[in-house]
Amino acid sequence: MAYGATTTAREVNMSEGELVAFKLAAVKAAKGTLICFDASAGYVTTTPTTGRYFAGIAYETVDNSAGAVGDMRVRVEQQGVYLMNIDRASQTYVGQQVNWMTGSSVATGFTTFAGDSMTVTIHTQVASPKVGRIVSYETAGLVRIKIDGYASCSATGT
Repeated sequence: MAYGATTTAREVNMSEGELVAFKLAAVKAAKGTLICFDASAGYVTTTPTTGRYFAGIAYETVDNSAGAVGDMRVRVEQQGVYLMNIDRASQTYVGQQVNWMTGSSVATGFTTFAGDSMTVTIHTQVASPKVGRIVSYETAGLVRIKIDGYASCSATGT
């Protein structure tokens, strides 16, 4: 079979890929929180567990807690640098990879810190999603994280 150049024009539905809409689990996703993708179920949620991958940062607040999975979509930012809470940091941490802190308390060596949907930790929690690299140290509890290349819908995120 021979293939040739197409001569028919078509509209291409394209976006820059910085902002992607995903089906939302039956939860409330608050603007600015970390979002993860459950590949086995095909939706995003705010609870990181084994097998879920970092999808990005919620661009808006969407409340689907009274709905069924997928009734609503949430737009998620997948690129950029974000000011994030961190369990501990110093200037020497710039360049280090960080993970999303899980909902259980984690002994950090400095304190015991309960994880949430807006806090990262230095890459020590193997089962929790990787979310980016520290690009700037602000204070002991705040850093700027670059998520480019980490926000993904698969385990292949950096």
